[in-house]
Amino acid sequence: MMTYILIGLVLLFVVVPIISILPNEEQRALMKLRKIALSRGIGVELTTIPDHAAQVEKRVSGSGRPMTPVLKVAAYRRYRKRPQSRHDLPAISWSVFKADEGDDALPGNWQWQEQPALQNSQSMKLFLAEKLEHLPESVVSVTEKNRAVSVHWVESGDTSQAEIIFSFLDDCINWPDS
Repeated sequence: MMTYILIGLVLLFVVVPIISILPNEEQRALMKLRKIALSRGIGVELTTIPDHAAQVEKRVSGSGRPMTPVLKVAAYRRYRKRPQSRHDLPAISWSVFKADEGDDALPGNWQWQEQPALQNSQSMKLFLAEKLEHLPESVVSVTEKNRAVSVHWVESGDTSQAEIIFSFLDDCINWPDS
């Protein structure tokens, strides 16, 4: 009898850790979403960014030292095509983020962190103002650097939200042609 109990305990100690590392339903949904993104040419990176909308208590450590709060997000990224010639389209660099209060030129709580500095920047700003208002609430920032447009968002397994982000990335990399 004691042998059976011992064998049962050993099996329990072997099987439980194996079962605990299997992905749950939410993780499987995120994997499916990331696979869809990759099949469309969208890179996915898990990263941290500064949390501009953090509460005051998250900006101070327990010992009273100021600290920069960070937010764990997924960056969905698409790259612009390289221009045929250097004179076709200059490298564009800009960044917007969600904060407690917004910028007058942008919808909702969006603020400029870095505005585009190029000849047709006004049309770029209008384009972004129109597109940003349709992004899901879970999107916290959008940037473009080195021909890469990145949407930083707190992922959910919702494919409809992901489709909106995929469409936004497509529109951005096709600007000013769109």
